[in-house]
Amino acid sequence: IFNKGVGFLFKKNKVDHIKGHARMVSGRTAGGPCRVEVSKPSGDYYHGSGSPDVAETLTAENVIIATGAAPKALPFAPFDGKTIVSSYDAMILPKRPKSMVIVGSGAIGMEFAYFYNAFGTKVTVVEILDRVLPVEDDDICKLAKRVFTKQGMDILTGHTVKAIDVKTPGEATVTIADATDESKSRRVDCDIVLVAVGVGAGIYFALPAEPPNWMGAVLLAATVLAAVGLRRRAALLLLSIGLAGVATGFAASQLRTNLTAAPVLEKRIGSAMVTGRIVFVQSRGKAQRWLMEDLSISRLEPRNTPERIRLTNRVRGVALEPGMRIRVRATLMPPPSPAAPGAFDFPRLAWFASLGAVGFTTSRARIVGVEDRAFSTSLSALRQSMSARVRTALPGASGAVAAALMTGDRGAIPEDVLADMRDSGLAHLLAISGLHIGLVAGLFFFFVRGLLAAVEPVALRYPIKKWAAAGAMAAAFGYLLITGATVPTQRAFIMTGIVLTAIMLDRSAVSMRIVALAALAILILAPETLLSASFQMSFAAVVALVAVYESAGARFSRGRGRGSLRRRLLIYGAGILLTSLVAGLATTPFAVFHFNRFVIYGLAANMFAVPLTALWIMPWAMAAYVLMPFGLEGLALAPMGAIQLSGSLAVLFLIILMLMSGARRATARERAVIGTMLVAGFVLGSVILAVELLADLPLANLVRGPRAGRDIL
Repeated sequence: IFNKGVGFLFKKNKVDHIKGHARMVSGRTAGGPCRVEVSKPSGDYYHGSGSPDVAETLTAENVIIATGAAPKALPFAPFDGKTIVSSYDAMILPKRPKSMVIVGSGAIGMEFAYFYNAFGTKVTVVEILDRVLPVEDDDICKLAKRVFTKQGMDILTGHTVKAIDVKTPGEATVTIADATDESKSRRVDCDIVLVAVGVGAGIYFALPAEPPNWMGAVLLAATVLAAVGLRRRAALLLLSIGLAGVATGFAASQLRTNLTAAPVLEKRIGSAMVTGRIVFVQSRGKAQRWLMEDLSISRLEPRNTPERIRLTNRVRGVALEPGMRIRVRATLMPPPSPAAPGAFDFPRLAWFASLGAVGFTTSRARIVGVEDRAFSTSLSALRQSMSARVRTALPGASGAVAAALMTGDRGAIPEDVLADMRDSGLAHLLAISGLHIGLVAGLFFFFVRGLLAAVEPVALRYPIKKWAAAGAMAAAFGYLLITGATVPTQRAFIMTGIVLTAIMLDRSAVSMRIVALAALAILILAPETLLSASFQMSFAAVVALVAVYESAGARFSRGRGRGSLRRRLLIYGAGILLTSLVAGLATTPFAVFHFNRFVIYGLAANMFAVPLTALWIMPWAMAAYVLMPFGLEGLALAPMGAIQLSGSLAVLFLIILMLMSGARRATARERAVIGTMLVAGFVLGSVILAVELLADLPLANLVRGPRAGRDIL
């Protein structure tokens, strides 16, 4: 059916269709085009081979090789072409089956499911993961499952096929079990079982071999020696320095690749007993994600055992913490390949993280011991404990967002909240970067400096500004550690640290050199981050902002220093607008390339969200840090979460305070305007407060405590 339909389309669109086996003879050269020899099929068209006789020779300027893929059978159920069939066999079935079980819900499996269901076949799809079309976006997966179910298909996600019993040709019984609890199983009778669990590449293009280990060091030494020898010739010296930089990057990348080398799982392993130490636990809705190391896997030899694995757990059991050694049964798979050419390369990320396998648990975990924690493990345990306490004090989405801002743990944020923040251009507020590091360091700096200035003998005798800068650097470093030290956070800390060091040395440090030094430090330590979206977007935004403010910053400073209060407020708003515009323009090409997203409302959204984060949310987060050792973090988290629909009121209140602080230096007319705004703000705030309290809106959480399920931003 499929072949005849495609053949008709070829004929209709005047495309020549030649049935046969092709062989590339030569590629395009200066003397002529590409040559392809075609031989007639010998035996079965799909499974046979070509005859030795050449039927015809084709020439073309360009040849596209689209040989497709080779189906993979289940280890316990090989293809027989009649009852257990592959995607090839499904295209040439002699008649429509009454019922069909399709194993695997990838693109191939769901395409056949849709086709046969449309012709009246009762289709049951079995997928071991928790969604259909696993490589697509979450929203597409949910919509696809809903649409397919509505069309009459039986979609069994989170299930696996344990056995296929072929009674007679065209009659089979499939045993299907719950992937997380194999004791829960069912048996489904069908005419045909289509296995579409995965495909192997039809043709493999080998990359060049890994260069010798000595090559990076030799290139670096050669370019350095060339720079020394050519130091008297300016042009050649600059060229040698540039080449030495390239060689340094090459050598650093090669060294990093060799240092992180670890075994990687070659093929899927089902139901293996895994014993290892928990390194990190992340909440992801109803599931958890575990990072484990120091492993022993029942079906792998020690030399082939990965250094680290990542498991998704949906089986309820005991609460786990970093440092615990557990034993659990799990299904393991190699790190999944990119969903499309040029898409996110998870295997590369896994290689540099020494992550050799991913998978999911199929039984409850059993604790077999608790080991002494290393510093990194203790830090992970502290981060997990802080995240749990924040989510306990502030339930729902508000607590999840607050935990993301305070510990960098974004796993518990609901998908709809993440989608809303991405669509509105506010996702950067969840990625700990320059805004957050700068706010933490700045708040700590001004607090410590103000506290020391209140002690007159200390303020007169000691350099309290430098002391405050040192304290701010320590606070920023602590925030870097507790939030996971991601690439944007590292970049922001390095730049903030240079600025604070310049303050301690009485130097000016706001320049493009800071960006270069930060990039150099990150690329030397982790050169693979150059290809990541976080590195590219983070440095693109910072380079653009530094370039703009190096030329326009002086005008903002002059206007803010000598103008009226109203002028200073306008300049502050214009600065936020300019910052959002410049950063948005700089990062949009990268966002479109990496995420296929173009944010329309980012400028307007950031005009409200950035002041709200800077003036209200992060100060309360700092207060929560201070109160957490005493168990009083709820006092700071309650107003932090109560701002859900009252953000505009809080910003208005803070602006009123700013107006009051500047009233002494204002003229009579300005004082009259300030007084009018104070009265209007008080009346408006009272009305909003009364309406929210009467309507049981989120600001009432200040009195009764926050409710679950609302977004802090």
